[in-house]
Amino acid sequence: MNKKVINSILISFTVIIWALVSYKVFKYFNSDTQIPDNSNTILISDSSSLFNFSKDTFDLKKVHRDPFLGEINSTREPKINTVLQSRSKNTKNSKPIRYVWPKLNYYGYVKGVNSSSELILIKIDNKLRKIREGKQLEGIVLKKVYRDSIIVMMNKELKTIVKSR
Repeated sequence: MNKKVINSILISFTVIIWALVSYKVFKYFNSDTQIPDNSNTILISDSSSLFNFSKDTFDLKKVHRDPFLGEINSTREPKINTVLQSRSKNTKNSKPIRYVWPKLNYYGYVKGVNSSSELILIKIDNKLRKIREGKQLEGIVLKKVYRDSIIVMMNKELKTIVKSR
């Protein structure tokens, strides 16, 4: 079908629908409905029957079953306060253990062209080692690297090592 024919059909349907809607609205607001006066009709209203309510009474019982778990709850007996004897704890006054740090010398770092982390040159007990930041070597963890110093940790104890000249 031609585009003009389809458009004209759709427009005509739209006009018909709007005409029906406007007719119903106009009819609703302009309707003058009058109640016919029939003298033969007698309205009887008993106001007592309209407002007559009967009370319902309920006897609620305690629910012993848990509705979520499906278990029956047993009543708990009240706790009796008993006096507990305090026992002395045997505590040993131990001195904090001092770990012996190895001899550490920091000689600087080398950073490669393709590498994002530095390779640190450190001498541990007269042995020259290479280590990266965050790695562990002989129980020593390298925490942070600076130009002139490094921070190392051994057995939860931090120590700063200054660069050797």
